[in-house]
This record gives sequence, structure tokens and C-alpha cells, in this order.
Amino acid sequence: MNRRKTLQSVIDHYGADHQLAKCIEEQTELIHVIARRLQSGQWDKMALFEELADVYVMLDQLKLICCAEMDMTLQKINNELDVNKRMKLKRTIQRIQEVKQ
Repeated sequence: MNRRKTLQSVIDHYGADHQLAKCIEEQTELIHVIARRLQSGQWDKMALFEELADVYVMLDQLKLICCAEMDMTLQKINNELDVNKRMKLKRTIQRIQEVKQ
């Protein structure tokens, strides 16, 4: 089974709403790992990679859920995300340059 079919089978089994809640849960767990890094100055590498992997998996499921609920293709969603990521990075660089002037 390919990755997309595997992710879709998880969504089909648990349901979209459950997986959306799980997406929030996994992002919260990553936030806790980051917070511990800010407090201690040290990364818990095992926890970081585990939680990052969980978040990436959930974000991939989120895109598939959005495909179904917004009647969009995965390619269209990925294209929209790419446009937004480029725009946000460009805006951040512009802000940095403004501060340097």
C-alpha cells in the first residue's frame, strides 16, 4: 500500500474529526518539546524526532481531509501551500531587511 492510501485508510478507519483532533494533540506534544528546549537549552532529540514525525504524518492526513472536504486535488493543495510558504518567507526577509536599514 502506498503512503497516500495508508494515510487515507487511517482517516477512513478513525474518521476525519477524530484525526483533526489528533492533529491538534500531536502539535501540542511538539510544542511541549520545544518549550522544554527553551527552558533547558537542550534538545531531547528522541522526543523531537518522534513528535516531528507525528506532526508531519498528521499534516499529511490534514491535507487529505481538506481534499475531500474542499473538493480539491492534493496537487492543488500542495501548490497553494507552496505559494503561501514562499510569500511568508519573502515577507519575513523583507521585515528583516527593514529592521537592518
